[in-house]
Amino acid sequence: MYKEQKRLSYFDALRGFSMIFVVFWHVMLFSLNIGTEQSVVNQIAVTFRMPLFFFVSGFFAYRASTKLTASLVGNILKRKIQAQVICTIVFFSIYQLCQGQSIFAWAHDGFKGFWFTIALFQMFIVFLMLSFISRLFKKEYILGFGLLFCSLIWILPELGLSWLKYFRDSELGTVLCQKNVYYHFQFFALGIFFRKYWTHFTRILAMDWLRTGTIIIFVISIIFLYTKKTPPSPIFHKTIGILVRYAGLMVVVSFFFYKKEFFNENNMTSRLLKYIGQRTLDIYMLHYFLLPDLEFLKPYLITGNTVVVQTFFGIAISMVIISLCLLISNVLRSSNFLASWLFGVKPPSKTPIENI
Repeated sequence: MYKEQKRLSYFDALRGFSMIFVVFWHVMLFSLNIGTEQSVVNQIAVTFRMPLFFFVSGFFAYRASTKLTASLVGNILKRKIQAQVICTIVFFSIYQLCQGQSIFAWAHDGFKGFWFTIALFQMFIVFLMLSFISRLFKKEYILGFGLLFCSLIWILPELGLSWLKYFRDSELGTVLCQKNVYYHFQFFALGIFFRKYWTHFTRILAMDWLRTGTIIIFVISIIFLYTKKTPPSPIFHKTIGILVRYAGLMVVVSFFFYKKEFFNENNMTSRLLKYIGQRTLDIYMLHYFLLPDLEFLKPYLITGNTVVVQTFFGIAISMVIISLCLLISNVLRSSNFLASWLFGVKPPSKTPIENI
């Protein structure tokens, strides 16, 4: 098991990479006020940013259903509630307080920028329920079919089937961040499938045609989405929008797999990405408090070679914010109580005090 975890440690680096681009997007959007219409970098990053984040979350969430026991499930659920529900309510409330707004706004308006963990918790519950049903009936395929069914049924509203939008757009659906659950569950499920059938997917990821094909599809889709003024139909345009996300996701995943020896090594880049990957929850919760107002730089970043300047400034500012988040995180984690109730860290085992 240890050797397998070490061999797959580059997925921590992949998770760190995804976290950097989450912060990068928020820096571009909230700090610099640069959206996709003014940034080729944003147009590219937005296609794989959240799909990758949920894919990696699904990959790490996977547990073989035969290994689930009542005590293990209870322990996992406790830590998930602490890290993904209580943590979100606490940080969202503090953020609202800092903004001079109601700390109970989540009860009717949802969690706004803090939606990710609430959506992820519901996805994990769905996965856990399907795992138990699969184990109860001793039919392993139930888990796979269940994940596939949920993925497909929640994609349908994006393709124009309005009757599935009712709960998603209701007040309760807003509180539960259902729009994001609907849209991103497919990528969470894909991460589970990858982990569950990892030996099969490694053979596919090793094939050059996959890297070649996904790069070509990704580039063509990007060109179509952002240059074609009048798409043939809204459904076709949304279908291309989904396709480009899968292509972008696979471009990044296959690249990390192709360079897995580098990311598994103990070099500075690998260590940094892995450390960020192990602290994604902390960074996600804390970075909103540290986003600076840099809109005065916008005129200098939307002229000339915007790809170079926007990437440089966006990544540089993001890394400063992430560094501060990690510093604050270490301070908070120095308290076992806060580490447990905010980030779901398993408390250290108590040892008897030695007699002096």
